[in-house]
Amino acid sequence: EKNPELKVLFHFDKNREFENEINELELEGILVVKFDQNFFNLKVKLNSDWFDQRVFLYFPFESPHITGNYMGFPLMDLLEANKELVLDDEEAFLEEFGLARYQRNIVKKYIKELKYNKIQEVCRPILNQETLDEAALQQGLISAFLGFNKYSDWSLLIAKSLILALPEKEGDLKRFQKKLHDNGLTGVFSKKLYNAFGERMSASVQGEFLKELLLKIRYNQITFYISEPLKEDPYAHLKIKEKNMLTGINQLVQEAVLHPQLNGKFQEALDWAGQMIKGEKIIQLYGLEAEYGYLTEAMTWEILLAQMEIIDFNPQSAIRKIERVLSLREIPEGIKSVAKLLIQSASMIAEINQIPSYTLNTPGEYIHGYVSNWRKVDYFYRKAILAYRAVDKVDEKFDLDGLYSLINKRYDSHLEKINREWLTCLADFRFDFKSLKVPKQFDFYKNYVEPSEVKSVVIISDGLRYEAAEELLGLMHSDDKNVAELEYQLASIPSKTSVGMAQLLPANERIFNDGKITINGISTEGVDNRQSILRLVKDQAIAIQYSQVEKMTLREAREIFKAPLVYVYHDVIDATGDKKSSERRTFKAVEEALQELAKFANRIHHTFNVTKVFITADHGFIYNDQEIVEKDKESGSGKESIASHNRYELIKSPTDAKLGYCIPLTKTTVFEDAKSYHVLIPESTNRYKKQGIGHQFVHGGGSLQELIVPVINSYRKTLSIAKKVKPIITNEAQLKIVSNVLRVNLIQEKKVSRNEKEVKVSIGLYKDIQLVSNEISLELNSVSESPSERMHKLELVLSSAASKEVFLKLKVFDVEDKLNPLIVIRVSNQTLIQPDF
Repeated sequence: EKNPELKVLFHFDKNREFENEINELELEGILVVKFDQNFFNLKVKLNSDWFDQRVFLYFPFESPHITGNYMGFPLMDLLEANKELVLDDEEAFLEEFGLARYQRNIVKKYIKELKYNKIQEVCRPILNQETLDEAALQQGLISAFLGFNKYSDWSLLIAKSLILALPEKEGDLKRFQKKLHDNGLTGVFSKKLYNAFGERMSASVQGEFLKELLLKIRYNQITFYISEPLKEDPYAHLKIKEKNMLTGINQLVQEAVLHPQLNGKFQEALDWAGQMIKGEKIIQLYGLEAEYGYLTEAMTWEILLAQMEIIDFNPQSAIRKIERVLSLREIPEGIKSVAKLLIQSASMIAEINQIPSYTLNTPGEYIHGYVSNWRKVDYFYRKAILAYRAVDKVDEKFDLDGLYSLINKRYDSHLEKINREWLTCLADFRFDFKSLKVPKQFDFYKNYVEPSEVKSVVIISDGLRYEAAEELLGLMHSDDKNVAELEYQLASIPSKTSVGMAQLLPANERIFNDGKITINGISTEGVDNRQSILRLVKDQAIAIQYSQVEKMTLREAREIFKAPLVYVYHDVIDATGDKKSSERRTFKAVEEALQELAKFANRIHHTFNVTKVFITADHGFIYNDQEIVEKDKESGSGKESIASHNRYELIKSPTDAKLGYCIPLTKTTVFEDAKSYHVLIPESTNRYKKQGIGHQFVHGGGSLQELIVPVINSYRKTLSIAKKVKPIITNEAQLKIVSNVLRVNLIQEKKVSRNEKEVKVSIGLYKDIQLVSNEISLELNSVSESPSERMHKLELVLSSAASKEVFLKLKVFDVEDKLNPLIVIRVSNQTLIQPDF
């Protein structure tokens, strides 16, 4: 049944053990023949009368395969051309796998295991005459005993055995011990462990012994670059100095880490055993500046704690050391979130520390200073607060509250100083916006929309401030056919929604009318009125809320964007921040808004075929994450006001503002009736006391953050923009292949910008033009200001075919040009001594 093409099946039964069963055999389509002591007659019949028959031949003597008397068996040619039925386990196994007779003793020694299907499946690659020997079979059996589904290398076998040290693996360890003992393999396995670690185990594989080996691995990972441990080091006895052995252990770890079924548990076992190594003791002995090959969680915390101590007065040093930690190992998300918080906080403090003076000569200098550099303080503060909120686990020695307090203290002080001096300077120039040689918001339509000769869309995002628009610009630059430029304009005081929205519309005549603003006699409140105003200058123009567009079908949206001019009103930031109940979510709202706007702008260009898109805002905002206490709020003027909020009062007659400024509305706006009104604002970033409203997120006053609003001018080009961001290898001096692995730190040199677009690169090891490692693809598309967020840690694993090459080349290609590498670095291979497991 198993061999339908088989013509003759031989069976030899020396002791006539199965003769009775043979006599009773009746097999359909098969002729059962007992040997009658006449070879000649039998051979004739097999070649004539029974030529088309399937024949089962029974011989009451021993098989020539056992006696070795091949020449004395006249039907030997037929026997070799057909098959022999063997009812002996070893013989049956030899027959099934076509093994040679000299391999019988090996099979006999392990037949009680080899008869199982699972064992056979694992050992199948070596169950043939060419490859089967006792050492190979022992390796296959141990592979199966350890639960592998296929024949595995000794490095993986040792790694899997080390996992059995975990307390929950006690049952598996006992079963493994028994299998080794019952098959006489304990000594074999013990020898492999000794070759790998130089440690001799007792009579059986014990959990404590395996734990000690795990400890040895972890210690040598940590001290990989420390050639000689200190005498005071309590773990010095774990140090492996033999290069061959160290290479083997590194290779073992690497193969375990890359193995999809082993990685998680192996790392868990290493971490569990590695807890015995006190990270703080290692740091204490070898210092923060020592070059470590690996950082335990405890060591990582020690380094982060040390950086927190210097973050206020030496933030650049703190950033460098934290970035090195991030490049050294894949740290857990909990620690990574703290590292990110420290980097963002240090970056903010570094920007503040670089400001030589808050006192400048003209308003233009303040505006230039803000858009060039100072806006980064607001950016990093926003990122630091978001990072702080993402932290959910800290070491008990880490003063998270203290860091949070420092962030806010430094930021609040900066915010207050910069805006106190800015407003003082602006007051010296009598708040006369018209005399300032900077673009003003009330000229937006005239400066940007009116000159456009193509179909245009204006997106007005309520509360989008300049520093956030800088990030948005980067997100938009990921499109290789997009050109987007960021400019600014000065919003009016009061920096409130109704004023800003009115000033972004075309107008011949603007009337303030006690805050009920009209343009050419039409109210500026609501999208319907704004659409009517737009249609006075551009027939078929449309004004619409972003929330409406979002709900539309593609066909409906296409119809909207066929209009020559569309104003889209987007409200995420202000809608969140301007409510007391949700103001603490302001920065999350900013992140959400940026993602929405980038995606929407791309959709307008690509899907709706609009060439020109402008993104701007009605006003910016100030946000302080710490609650504003009552003592820090000012009382209002006490005068009757047309409108008031926590950052301004609108009054009809001038007053002496002792703790702030009283500004004629004519100075900052172009309302026809502005002479009738004055605006009161507090000093710097102070707030007026107002009941029932929030005071952390505010706008309406005269701070740089409220008044400098962005204008993004985005347009499409027919061809892709050629220049792309540049990849850089930051650890070039340390590049070397150890244990068939090359660790590479690659950084995207600059963030994606108007002039430099994203690039997809491939990285690999090459022998001349032949790829001899795995190939890794990366998309370099980061828009982050922080270099640590543009860094990638890679591991290239050298193929066995090139393991004996002395030198290889690391190459980085743009995937669109695989002929001309962006980077070529000669790398030495230090894995020439092969481990003897």
